[in-house]
Order: sequence, then C-alpha cells, then structure tokens
Amino acid sequence: LPEKERFILPRITHVNVTNNNLKGGLTGEIIRIAPAWEGTDHPSMTITASHFPASFVIKTLPTDPVKREMNVRHDAYREGVLYHWVSNNDDDDDDDVLSSSSSSSSSSKIDKSFLKNMIPRCFYSYGDAVTGDMFLLMEDLSQKGIVLTPVLGNQCWGDVTLPEDVVTDPVYIFKSVFSRMAEMHAKFWRDPTVLELPWLKNATVLKGDTPSSSSSWVTSMNNTKVVFQNIISASHNGAPTTLDWHPTMLKAMQLAIEQTSWDAFRTFLDINDPSCAYTLCHGDFHAGNIMWRRGLSSSSSSSPSPSSSSSSDNGEHQQKQQIYFLDWMQTGPFSPFTEIAQFMISNATIDVRRKHETEIFKHYHSELIRYGVDEGTFPFEKCLRLYKEGGVERWLTMNALMSTLQLPRPCLQWFHDQVLAFVEDHAFDKNGNALMKFSLMTPYNL
Repeated sequence: LPEKERFILPRITHVNVTNNNLKGGLTGEIIRIAPAWEGTDHPSMTITASHFPASFVIKTLPTDPVKREMNVRHDAYREGVLYHWVSNNDDDDDDDVLSSSSSSSSSSKIDKSFLKNMIPRCFYSYGDAVTGDMFLLMEDLSQKGIVLTPVLGNQCWGDVTLPEDVVTDPVYIFKSVFSRMAEMHAKFWRDPTVLELPWLKNATVLKGDTPSSSSSWVTSMNNTKVVFQNIISASHNGAPTTLDWHPTMLKAMQLAIEQTSWDAFRTFLDINDPSCAYTLCHGDFHAGNIMWRRGLSSSSSSSPSPSSSSSSDNGEHQQKQQIYFLDWMQTGPFSPFTEIAQFMISNATIDVRRKHETEIFKHYHSELIRYGVDEGTFPFEKCLRLYKEGGVERWLTMNALMSTLQLPRPCLQWFHDQVLAFVEDHAFDKNGNALMKFSLMTPYNL
C-alpha cells in the first residue's frame, strides 16, 4: 500500500475451517480457512473486515501416519523452504531462512522476483529438512482460477462441471503454459547458482563432487530397479498386479534396468559440458499443479505467438499473473525437456498429443530461443530427442511410483496407457527395435 495508507493488520477473532482436505494433491493436506477480522480505524481511511482476505489456504503434512511418512520421505519440506526463501525480501537474511538446509551464499544471486510471479502469495511458510515438517499459509486462488486438470478433460478423475468463463482449447492451453515455463527455464538456463542451493532437489547430485552425491542417486535407482523387477516378475508369472502391464512397457522397464548407471547419468547431465541442458525445473509439472485463469472469452483463445509481444506487454503480463504454479516439492535443477514431456504425457489425450505434439513442442522451443537460449547449441532436433528420452524415463519411473500408491485401478491404467502410447510412438520402431537409450535419470525415494 502507499505509505500513508499502511497499517498493522487487525486481530483475527476466530477462524472457521470452511473446507477440509481440498482437492489438488495426492500427498499433502490442503485446507481452506475463513478468518473473522476485527475492524479498526486509521487516520486516513476506515479499515474494516471487508479490506482483508475472506479466506486462506493452508497446506501442510497429512495427519495420517502413512501419508505423512511418504511426504517426509519425498522431502515435502522443500516446498516450505522455497516459499520462505522466495517471500523473504532481505537477501542478507537468506542464511537464516535456509538454516535447516545448509544454505549457500549464492542464494542471493537468484532472481526471486521472477519466481514470486509464478506462485501464490504466501503469508507464512516453514520447512525443516531435519524433521521433514512444512507449513504454508497462502492466498485462496479459487475465485481467480481453476485447477487445470479438469479443463483438459475428465481423464481418469470423473466427471467435472467447468465454469463458463474458462477457455478449454487444449492447444492454446499447452502453448500458454509452455510459454510461461519456457521463460522460467530460459531465466535459469545453465545457471550455476541453482547448483549451490543444496535444498533444491538434484543440486548436489548434478555437481557430483562428493561420495554422497552419487550414493543417494544410486540408492534411488536401485530401489526403482527392484520395483521394476517385481512388476516384470509378477506379470510374467501371472501374479496379481495393480494394473494390466503391456508387454512393451515391461520391455522398456527391462531395458531401463540394464542400461541405468551413474556413469550414464553423468554423461546425460554433464554440467561441465556447454551443450548440456540444465536449468531450474518445477519437478512435478502437470496440470494438477497449475491454477488456470478464468474470465477469458473464447474469442481471446487464439494461440499465443512467440513473437507477438515483448515481456513488457501488458497482455502478456496479465497472462503471467494469472497462471499460478503450485506444489514445488520436487523443484531443482534438471533437464527442462523431461518435465515438458511429463506434462504432455500427463495431460494431453493420446489423440491430441499425436496430432499437435510437434507443433506444441516447436512453440516451446521457439520461446526458449526468444528468451535467450542459444539455438546453435540447442537446436530443435536435439531438444526434441531429449524430450522423447526424458518423457520415457520420467514416466516409466512415475508409473512404478504410482503403482505403490492407493489409487483407483482405472486411474493407474489410464496413466499406464498414456505412457504406453508415448513409448510406442517414440521409443521403438515398427519391428520393436529400440530408438533411444533407456537409462533412468529421475531419482524418487521409492
């Protein structure tokens, strides 16, 4: 507020829980609360309860001990640390903000203001690497947007009713979201400072300069291989499984078991190689982690053009402010093309992907170049190859991870079939010969 209108927030007399366990995540607990504000006066203006938010959203660890343990195991604390760090205006205080995560003096070099425009406003945040605890008190975006998943179709989650003021054209949605993510990817493209924040996922792994860097990754891959092998064995022996695994998927998993190694990972993500693509990634990039803007008419849903406006254009600024990215638990440096493929497999129907995949990826690549990535070092065909390889390795692992969760069988089968189509289109030729390497890259604490 202008200085003359600034004031101390009034007391909250009580809080009502208006919606417990909101939809929007498979792990954390999300709650909407409605505070009752006590009115007060100010010399230049009257302050009443109507000036303050009618509701907030809380995200924290579940009370269920099994789900809580899974959150801790997957480093849910990281999201609390990220919000606390991004919300902290004083760079000199970064060491205090990150004290539980072995902070680095390089943290102040990263442009926090850019990330602030991608996430909901956060009023309080906490994350502790030691205990695994996290807590977020955020603005309630329910009146500004809608979770993007149902906008792209019912998929496996059941019937939905959408507001009338939501654009549903999938190509426009993909291009809009990928434009925003391309800007973030380009912003931190091969930026070594993201490797100096050890609380970011994969930061120490990509540096690979200590024994612990490799040991955590190797342990994760060995655990993933065990899950793969159990799935393959159960399928071949006719034992009950959580879904119907296609032989092509089993073949891809077997190749991944054989080809995954620390050396292969270091070759794929060799940060000392100028032609290696790494940047700050969201880490769990899918439509369920995006709040999509409302209030656009169908006449405004023409596909965004890579060259139609500059970053200072007001229309583009409005678009940026109205696409919010949620759930940053897996954020860290990695290959950007992997998470673009993750989003495509997760949310594009097979027909939409097959018809528009090249067009949409060309748009994303064009945006990378527009925002400063060198096209000579990262030409389209190279990036497309990394996209295909990244999608296969990420979703093979995620399929295995999801099969260990208590999800409905139709849901698990839907994602399996999404991945299967991607694998059939990109990983093998018509004779079943492999067209790519199947080395796994993404570590998960299975």
